[in-house]
Amino acid sequence: MSSIEVSVVICTINRLELLKKGLFTWINQDFDKNYEIIIVDDGSTDGTYEYMQDRVKKYPNIRYIFNDKKEYTSPANARNRGVNHSQGKYIVFTDAENLIPYEYLSYTYEFHNKQKENYITAFRPFMFEEENMNKIENVEWKRDVRLLKQVINMDSENNKGMLTRNTWRDNHFSMFSREMYDKVGGVNENFDTWGFEGIDFVERMIKNGCKLYNFKSENFFVYHQWHEVNRDLKKADEQRKKFGTKGCGERDK
Repeated sequence: MSSIEVSVVICTINRLELLKKGLFTWINQDFDKNYEIIIVDDGSTDGTYEYMQDRVKKYPNIRYIFNDKKEYTSPANARNRGVNHSQGKYIVFTDAENLIPYEYLSYTYEFHNKQKENYITAFRPFMFEEENMNKIENVEWKRDVRLLKQVINMDSENNKGMLTRNTWRDNHFSMFSREMYDKVGGVNENFDTWGFEGIDFVERMIKNGCKLYNFKSENFFVYHQWHEVNRDLKKADEQRKKFGTKGCGERDK
């Protein structure tokens, strides 16, 4: 078997129903190279473990890493664990709730292979709000993820803001080379809560010579399913100021 070209690292915790949809879009990528999907589960108790046993048996390119220490770590730690178990030349960071167009890997991989310099690339994310989540099954998204645009609220504050932004940076919609990941030492695990670890990761990539490229084509959105989160914004902001690169979290407004 030829070498693995791309490793997709998906982080999750107690998001089984979201993961089922998100994983479907990764399993069905229109990509003619070898790629692996690595699910890093930070200790789910909602049936994710049992569900993934079946997925791993059915799809040989899926690997499942379960945190059985019964204590939550962090998104930064989970992403690094995924990379430590990966083999791909390129790495994709994403989360369980993200629905990805089926052309994502082929489109992004082709872009990276044409460049003489290192890039980190990201698609424009659009957000489902809670009241729109029940509309997902009203369209044939399993046939074409882009049909979700018909039922998402494009007039929401988040989505209108995303349409007007010229650039954005976060690590859970992105592809980058293993070379650059190693060069910056991975995701900074000093960020031990939800917060700015993704933006800091991208900023350090750029600081070390990597270029940022945002795909703005209307044909390639990432759709982010709504979910409940526990966010300690005060702690996250304290960590941004203490551990983040200069300007982390202050750009792309």
